[in-house]
Amino acid sequence: LAACQSVVRPDDDIVNMQRQAERETVLRKQNHWSFRGRVAISDGDQAGTVRMFWQQSGEQFDIEISLPISNQKYHLRNEGRRVRLESYGIATIEGESAEAVLMQVTGWRIPFDDMQLWLRGMRSEASTSVEFGPSGLPVKFREKGWLVDYRGWNADVMPMPVKVFAST
Repeated sequence: LAACQSVVRPDDDIVNMQRQAERETVLRKQNHWSFRGRVAISDGDQAGTVRMFWQQSGEQFDIEISLPISNQKYHLRNEGRRVRLESYGIATIEGESAEAVLMQVTGWRIPFDDMQLWLRGMRSEASTSVEFGPSGLPVKFREKGWLVDYRGWNADVMPMPVKVFAST
C-alpha cells in the first residue's frame, strides 16, 4: 500500500520554475541582508559545524565564523576588490576572495559567492537543475559540483530557507 503523496506534474515544474525565476529577480534587487546560523562543513574526509554571521550591504560583506569547540573566530571583510581575514593568533591575510583566504588559513572550501545565493534560496546559474517540493519551493539544486538541499522554508510572503545543506 502506498502512502498518500503529492505528485508533481511536468506542468507544475514549468510554473514552479517561472515562480522561482520571479522570486530570484526580486531577491537580486535586495542587496542588503544578513544571515545568522550554523553551517556544517564537510569535504568528505573532515567535517565540522561553525557559527556564521554574515552581513551584506551591496558589494560589501562582513562575515564572522566561529568554531564552537576551540572558540576560534575568523573575520572576513572586503575592502574594495581585496578580502581581508583577521583572527586571533594569526597575521592578517589578504586575497582576491573570501574563499581563497579562508582556504589558505583553514583548508576549508566554502563557495561564498554561491553560498550567499543558496542561503536565500537562489541559483547561481539559470541552467541549474532544480527539484521542487509540493509547496512549489525548491528542495534541491545541483550546480557546480554541489548538491544544495533545502529541508525547510518559512511561511513569509517571500519564503526564505530555514535549513540548507550543501555538499560536494
